[in-house]
Formats: sequence, structure tokens, C-alpha cells
Amino acid sequence: MTQEDWQKFEKLVQWDELNKPIKKEEPTLFKIAGFPNYENVISNFYSYYFDVSQPHGFDNLFITSLLNLIAKESGKEFSFNIKAFNAYREVRTMKGGFIDILLTEGDIGEDYRPLEDYGAAIIIENKVKAEVYNDLADYYDSIKSSNKIGVILTIAPYKSPNKNYVSITHNMLISEVTGQAINHLLNASEKQIIIFKDFIKNLQSYYQNQQMKLEMDKHVEFFFNNGHEVTQLFKEYNNFLLHLNETIDLVAQNMQFELMNKKSSARKTSVFGLSSASLSWWVYLDEIVDTKSFLIEFWIQQDNEVVNRWKALTDADLALFKSHTNDAAIITTTTNSDTGKNVWRKIGAKKYTNLKLENLTNFQEYFDGIMKKDWLPVKEEVVRLLGSK
Repeated sequence: MTQEDWQKFEKLVQWDELNKPIKKEEPTLFKIAGFPNYENVISNFYSYYFDVSQPHGFDNLFITSLLNLIAKESGKEFSFNIKAFNAYREVRTMKGGFIDILLTEGDIGEDYRPLEDYGAAIIIENKVKAEVYNDLADYYDSIKSSNKIGVILTIAPYKSPNKNYVSITHNMLISEVTGQAINHLLNASEKQIIIFKDFIKNLQSYYQNQQMKLEMDKHVEFFFNNGHEVTQLFKEYNNFLLHLNETIDLVAQNMQFELMNKKSSARKTSVFGLSSASLSWWVYLDEIVDTKSFLIEFWIQQDNEVVNRWKALTDADLALFKSHTNDAAIITTTTNSDTGKNVWRKIGAKKYTNLKLENLTNFQEYFDGIMKKDWLPVKEEVVRLLGSK
């Protein structure tokens, strides 16, 4: 590795995208229930909120917001009685299609007859994931009204091929709604406010997903442009972990431990122990670079007889063991009254944190020191307690 290579690495890790905090969003009720993108579900909620007779407590918030956007997008006011209208779902058309949401001043009832005039009407086609493939002309012609307009609700901006429809995004509508919501919140119950907020948050998540796509595009570009350097950096990281593994192995062998097969990633875990006593120490290095910490676990492994012997020990038997582990701040698992098939038993663990640079540059001395100070006294007492196999 040349000095120039290391300078490139330093430049890489200063990339802003790598240093952004990761915020974990709480899931909405829609997400938990498994239908955040179901158009029928979203349409049901829209229909509920458009309908001023429903007990949501937001009065005409949604219908006035929609009318405001219709005026902005069409360039003219749409005359609609917001105090006396009905909201319908899945209204059948003349050609057998179904209108997602129909808002009309008249009562179409269950025996809807498309040839009659039911006053002013707003025909809404709601799209979340699907493309706009519907027969919009059929939907429009099926509603016999002298004052009607179609609305296409989509995630991304959409140019309607049908001049009788205006296109409005979900983001536009929820922005209009939330901008006026403060005037209605006092009239809504706590339960209705929670439902309303979750509905809005679910709609907003569509745009967060799009933002995530844009962010991922930045990552793709970064890795594409810096592929060689990134690959080389990973190699150096693996070499660093391999150096720590080899150092741990050396310390273990100097203390007369045996090196054992590793059950997880070879570079991130070291395992050594005493097979004659069925004892092993697992050293996990996963976080040593990120959080400057690593974990050591002490196990009885693959021997049901020894595990049950350990579980049968009394508090009096374990007095010296507990004294050693307390002195070393090792978290322990001691006795357990049950017996049976249990071939593994963790009896101690300690996380070493706040490592300094000198701990890593002199890792052999550092690891040798913690083994002698924390673990060898514990090992001697455990071997004494368990006796020979």
C-alpha cells in the first residue's frame, strides 16, 4: 500500500453519504397490517375522509383541499356543494368498470342508474403502484351530470390524456390537507387524530421511498466511480481483522489453549479453549472498528454431561467463581435446576469498550493482559469445579 492509496481511502471515508445518521422510522398501522400500498384500502380511507357525514371530526377538510387543487390544476373553480354530497366506492360504469371514488351531490342509492343526472360530481381514479390503464372516457360518460370533473390521483406527476380529468398527486393533496388541518384538530377525537396521522404518514412514505431510491442512486454512482478503491479498502479491512485473529491465536497458544473450529465469519470471530474440559472462549470482533469494542464469551460446549454438572452446582460451590467474575466485571449465568439435553452453556461474557489506538497497535500485549487479569483465574476455578471428564 502506498501513501497515495491511503490518501484515497481517507478521501473515501469522508464522503457525506457515509456519515449521515440512520433514522429508523416507526411503522404505520398500514405497514403493520401488511397493506400500505393497497389501492382499495387507500381509496376506502379517502372516501371516509371526503364524506363530511362520517365521524372523523375533520368536517370538510379533505373535500375543500381537493376542490382547491382542482381549481389550481384546471384553472377554474368547480362548483360543488360541500355541505350536501355523498361519497361512493366502486361505482359500476356502463362498460363494466368500477370508479374508485365518486363524490356526487345526488344520492345514487343501491340501484344506481347511470342515465340519470345526480348533480355535480367528482370522479376519482386512485393509483398507488399501478399504471393508469383504465377507460377514463367510460368512467366519465357513465356519470350523467352537467357539472362533473375527473381526478386522477397518482404518486408521481401524470399528464392525463383525457381533457376531462385533472391530475393531482397524493403529495399535493396531503400537503393541502395538512396545511389546513390545524383548524380541525380540536374537533377530532384522540383516536381519530391517531388514525388521521397514520394515514398521512403512510401516504408520505411513498415519497420517502422515492427519496431512498435517489439516495441509493448516489451510492450506486459512488461505488461505480470508486470501485477499485472500495474493493482495496475492504481487503485492507479484512487484513486488519486477520491480523487481530492471528494475534489472539498466538496469545491463546502461549497460554496452552487449543485453537478450535469457528462457527461464524472467520475474520470476525476467534475461538480457542480446552477440549478436555469442554470449555471454549469466543472472541467477537464485529464492532471493533465501528464502536471500538469487542465481546468475549465463555462456554461449556458440546457436552451434555458437563453442562448438567455445572447446572447442579450450588451457590456455595460457586462462591470463588462469583468472586473472580465480579472482580473482572464478567456477566455470568450460574445454576439451573432443570436437566436434559443441553450440550451448550454460556457461563460468562464481557464486552470490552472504549478501545484506544494504542490498544490496537499493541494488541498482543493488550489481549494477553485482559486474558491473564480477567479470564485465567475464572478458567482455573471452572476447571476445578467441573473436575475431569
